[in-house]
Amino acid sequence: MNRIAVTILTGFLGSGKTSLVNRILREDHGRRVAVLVNELGEIGLDGALLDGEGAFVELDNGCICCALSEDLPVTLDEMARRGDLDQVVIETTGVADPGPVALAIGRPEIADRFRLDAVIATADVINLEQSLAEHVEALAQIRRADLVVLTKCDLVDEGVIAAARARVAIENGRARILRGDEAAVGSVVLAPEVDRPFVQPLFSAMPRGHDFKSVALRLGTRGTIRLAFEEFLAELPSGVWRGKGIVPIEGERGRLVFHVVGSRRELHHDPHRDDEGALVFIGKDFDEEMLREELDCLFAAL
Repeated sequence: MNRIAVTILTGFLGSGKTSLVNRILREDHGRRVAVLVNELGEIGLDGALLDGEGAFVELDNGCICCALSEDLPVTLDEMARRGDLDQVVIETTGVADPGPVALAIGRPEIADRFRLDAVIATADVINLEQSLAEHVEALAQIRRADLVVLTKCDLVDEGVIAAARARVAIENGRARILRGDEAAVGSVVLAPEVDRPFVQPLFSAMPRGHDFKSVALRLGTRGTIRLAFEEFLAELPSGVWRGKGIVPIEGERGRLVFHVVGSRRELHHDPHRDDEGALVFIGKDFDEEMLREELDCLFAAL
């Protein structure tokens, strides 16, 4: 029996995993792909930011998107029983070591129907040096990878991209390195052409970092004033590395979609969205209770 190929997509917080998944889901690559999204925090925002919502969402190009349960064998068993899949892409959390997931694919109850195709890591060229220096999780993700996709290349000059490529090569000399702005990147992720999956090192764990913390809030239709929200983002504690969300804004139709990665803030207004608001912040060494109180005050009824 032909086994279904499994691609593990890893990468540090805010490095562009969801954008890459969206690209795979949009492209007409002729493959039946199931994307399992594994999220950190209390609210599944990644699922809302993908092209589709719900437990199993079938898209126009034949791809399937679903949320990954805590029990990977159970989720994969549901996938296998569909009988119509060419490939499964598992998106790990931004602070996960992909090694244990790769090892799980080799467990007897999984390996008879699935095979590990590759571990692919996204690397944000803007924040790569800082993330590798401050977070051992980011280092583990790069070192485990068979293919590293350099993201946000359109925001920097060629010197920054060359430096990021060299930095990745220092940490993982065997990985293939690809720019994320190349036209065929989605197809390459599905067929990475690596000699063999290689999770380094399989039998010794990577160094462990401090536990990450998350603060999440479901907003429903509660909104806030845009200027107040922008000031709140500008003054986030330095320990908050990642933030993302969908926010109703008083007096404006649609929703404000925002992303925080390190010191970078991105906001854009989508006048066509009307989904319920939600947000999450992830990081280390910040006062969770104080951040929750600030959010409660920010989104108190006007």
